[in-house]
Amino acid sequence: AGRYLTSSSAAGEGRFSSALSSKPGAGNGNGNGNVKQSGLLPVQQRPTLEQALAARGFRQKVLMARYLDEATIDEVLALLEQSFDQAAAKAVWPVMAMINQRGLELDSDAVIALIEARDERGYRLSSIFREWATIDIDAALVGSEGRSKRIREGVLIALSASDADRALALLDAEGLGTGSSRGRIMAAQIKSMVETDVQAALDQAMSLPTKREQSSALFSVVTEWAKHDPELTLAWLQESENVPNKTRLLEHVLPELVDQHAAKVQEVLGGMPQSSVK
Repeated sequence: AGRYLTSSSAAGEGRFSSALSSKPGAGNGNGNGNVKQSGLLPVQQRPTLEQALAARGFRQKVLMARYLDEATIDEVLALLEQSFDQAAAKAVWPVMAMINQRGLELDSDAVIALIEARDERGYRLSSIFREWATIDIDAALVGSEGRSKRIREGVLIALSASDADRALALLDAEGLGTGSSRGRIMAAQIKSMVETDVQAALDQAMSLPTKREQSSALFSVVTEWAKHDPELTLAWLQESENVPNKTRLLEHVLPELVDQHAAKVQEVLGGMPQSSVK
C-alpha cells in the first residue's frame, strides 16, 4: 500500500477517501464509506487516470489519492511530463503536490532527473527539493549536496523547522552563511527558544546585526509568544523601544487578545497610525 492509505485500512480505503467518508451524511448507510451522492467510485476500485484528471476540487484529490496509491514510478513520471506541457498541465496542477510526493517516495532520483532535464530555469527543481525535505529531510540533505546555492539553502531552511542549530551549523560550514537564508534559519533557531526562555529569545533577536534580521527573528518570537501569553507579549511590545516594525508585530499580537480583551485591543488600535488599522 502507498502512503495515501491509512495503516488501519484493510479494505484499501485511501487517506482522502477515509476523510471524506467520515463527514456527516457522506456514507451510504452500509458502513463501507462509498459516497453515492458525489458519484465517487467504490473505495476498493482504482480510478483510471482519465477519471482522476477529469474530476475537480476535493473529488479530484480523492480520486488522485486512490490512483497514486497503486501507481508505478513510470505512471508518476508520465504525470510529471504532462505538467510541462502547457496544454495539458492545467489538469494536473491542482494535485501536483500529491504527484510530487508519490514520485519522491517511489524513486527520488528518477523524479529529480526528469525535472532537471525539463526545467530550464531551475524553479521547479528548487521546489521539488523543498518538497523532498518535508518528506525525508535526511535524503534531501544528501541529495542537495553539491547543488546550487538556492537548492541547498532551501533544504537547510526546511531543516531549520526541526533542527535549527544543525541547519545553521551546515550553512556556516558550507560558506552559505550570508543573506536572507541565514536570517530565516536564525529566526527559526530563536523561535525554538521561546518555550524555555522568552527573554533569551528576545535578546538574541535584538542582537542580530541588521534591522532586517532583527525584524524577521522578532516576528517569529512574537507570533509564537503571543499564542501562549498574548497579554505579556503586548506589554513587552508597548514598553520596548527601538523595536523594528513594531506596528506590524502588534498587528499579529492583537488578534490573540480580541476575544477576552476587546477593550484593550481597541485602546491599542486607537494609538496606532490610521493607515495600519484595518
